[in-house]
Amino acid sequence: MKTNSSKENNPYSLQVRLFENKLKKDKGTFFAKVKSSNVMNIEEICKQAELRGGSSIKANIMKNAVEEFFKEMAYKLASGISVNTGYFTATPSIKGVFKSANDIFDKDRHSIRFRFNQGNKMREEVSKVNVEIVGLNPNDAYLDYVCDLTTMSENEMVTANKIIKLGGNKIKVFGDDESVGVYFTNTETKQKTKVPMSDISDNGIKSITLLVPDLDPGFYSITIQTQYTSGATTTKEVNSLELTHIVEVV
Repeated sequence: MKTNSSKENNPYSLQVRLFENKLKKDKGTFFAKVKSSNVMNIEEICKQAELRGGSSIKANIMKNAVEEFFKEMAYKLASGISVNTGYFTATPSIKGVFKSANDIFDKDRHSIRFRFNQGNKMREEVSKVNVEIVGLNPNDAYLDYVCDLTTMSENEMVTANKIIKLGGNKIKVFGDDESVGVYFTNTETKQKTKVPMSDISDNGIKSITLLVPDLDPGFYSITIQTQYTSGATTTKEVNSLELTHIVEVV
């Protein structure tokens, strides 16, 4: 395991795996992906802050205050006001093409987005992060992106009961183990929903096209469980490929 600096000097740690670049011009080099760890909601973060002594107030008080803050922040963003918390900035924007100067906003052609970017305080924390290289990806398999084919949103938002495309390498849903499949996990409730194989229309090595289940609105992680290696062969163990982005289901 290789690190960029001593853990004693850095309170944070990221574990990454290296993947071989496939492009000819980058042959012999590698790119890194953060190894999936966990997803925590507001309540869990507040509880952890209380337990480790990272907060001077009780978890339930912190949770209520954070939720009230975000509620007011959402109100301001929806009113056209940009937000700078120091840790991130948020700005409202409109996506879509208007046919003329007299065109109107059409929800079928246009969408409202809120863009978040890293703030100064978060950049300061980055300098304290310790990166641990935990080796090469064992079978060169990874889930890289999700694209909503209705809105063309990538790694941000997907629409329930609409078609999406998953992209990566060696992501084919393949194998006899009952856990093999594509899963959406609600980050708040932890409820896991498996996509029926009948709703997967294109099951390829580098891309999968499927129908999003009838999910409640919220934030979800996407995971592929597969035994695929190459050709028609399978691995004994199920390989879990998780998208590093949390997506919103609308």
